[in-house]
Amino acid sequence: MSPDFVPASRFDDAALAALFCAAYEGYFMPVHLDAASFRGMMDLQDADFDASRVALAGGAPVALAMLARRGADGWIGGMGVVPAARGRGLAARVMEAVLSEAARRGVARVWLEVLVQNERAIRVYERLGFRAMRRLEVLERPAASAPAARAAVGPPAARLDPAECLAHHAALHAAERLPWQRGLPVQRRLAASLEAYGVRDAHGPVAAVLVRPLAARAAILDVGLAARAPEGALASALHAALAAHAAEAASLLNLEPGHPACVPLRALGFEARHAQHEMCLTIGAARDDTP
Repeated sequence: MSPDFVPASRFDDAALAALFCAAYEGYFMPVHLDAASFRGMMDLQDADFDASRVALAGGAPVALAMLARRGADGWIGGMGVVPAARGRGLAARVMEAVLSEAARRGVARVWLEVLVQNERAIRVYERLGFRAMRRLEVLERPAASAPAARAAVGPPAARLDPAECLAHHAALHAAERLPWQRGLPVQRRLAASLEAYGVRDAHGPVAAVLVRPLAARAAILDVGLAARAPEGALASALHAALAAHAAEAASLLNLEPGHPACVPLRALGFEARHAQHEMCLTIGAARDDTP
């Protein structure tokens, strides 16, 4: 029986959260979401529930592909197939359904991240026309890992106003494209709950670190560095941010290797726990249909 592909908006949050978790069963890292956390995550990422697709087999949901949209860009915020339905080509088919809907809605580019060890998913994406753009790493520091002493060459850092950092976002990221989950729309949505640390001059912040305090972890949402920043400014900003959360675990999602923050983060006890390929498909580009 051929599956049907329907909008995710036909299902309530509890049903979608259950399907999402089932689709990631046996994944490389555990996925546990209830209805509220699923909705919060999807809203933060600008998920379009009408454009996202759920695959039905015999009337039962067996796969999903969540599509987020910002202007001409789209992003796959989760794709998977429940264990009982795997091995039937549903991953490719639900992706084709969501990509078709993305194109119909005017999306020009679709982005996603995939763990480097997830070879089956990578093959699916490549056959659909996705190409790897860069490698991203998930950095983590365990709890109670005290920051190393700040190098004397760095300028002093202090607590900053998150709103001012967001207002200077372009200058702090002049040569950088942030990954979807840490982009400016996400930062703006979370602004009221963020802490900011950094170095500023007469014109505004020149190095800034935005931290989202969570229940048992400090999530670094952004690390920005202006071209005019003095040497050591970002290291000082990171030290100040992590000194304020010294007893907590800390993490930074999807940082490109070679970013100026990598060296000071490693000095502060961070290690790369996961690596991902960021991939992109230009809608309408030729696809490789080789089986």
